Amino acid sequence: MHMAKKTAKTASAKGAAKAPETAKAPMEKEVARSKPAVEQKPAQELGESSWKPAKDQPAMASTPAVQPSPKPAAGGAEGKREQGGLVKGIMIFGLLAAVLFLAYYFMALSENSFVPGIEVDAETFKGIFTHSTNVFIVMDVRGASNTATANNILQCGVDFAASSGMGGKEVTPISFGNDGCVTPDGFRKPKECFAMLKDGTTIYVRDGPGGAKYYSNGMVVFVGPEYALGTCGIKAT
Repeated sequence: MHMAKKTAKTASAKGAAKAPETAKAPMEKEVARSKPAVEQKPAQELGESSWKPAKDQPAMASTPAVQPSPKPAAGGAEGKREQGGLVKGIMIFGLLAAVLFLAYYFMALSENSFVPGIEVDAETFKGIFTHSTNVFIVMDVRGASNTATANNILQCGVDFAASSGMGGKEVTPISFGNDGCVTPDGFRKPKECFAMLKDGTTIYVRDGPGGAKYYSNGMVVFVGPEYALGTCGIKAT
């Protein structure tokens, strides 16, 4: 009898001890219900959204690797300077050679032909002729197309020498043929006759279609197979 009561008391004590734990359970459930549930996304979606670019933004282009510029070889600048100096030397030498050639060419040309100078108008030549003391009348029949033209060239020169404009001037007739030139002093080499022309104003008569051109050193008169006597001449002013 005493043991049964003791057992009953022990059971009732155990039940009283467990009562508070049972009371806590409803409270924990209420707290759990009051907390909002956290939505968990799959691991795959979270991983993709962390690196994928947005559709409206272009992907970044990869930057190419910068290659180091090659270093110039030692002595390159000095070599270029030497090469440039050589080229300049060749150019200067070529220019000097060209100048010497042209000088020799014009010198030889002036020794074997009449150098009229720059072309001028008739009035300018008239002033040049008026102030000239020495006048050379050259009749060049070399290369005349026919005998009539050659005779007309000679006659034109004679008419110039006899014209009134020659009054008070030292007139020297010179004729050129295939065998050389003839002056009042006799036969001479062509270059000797051309050298004389540098000392005065020249009237140079040659084969041509007619007419005349005026220059600073003289005038060139063209005569053909048709010529009227007395056509060539300069009248005194």
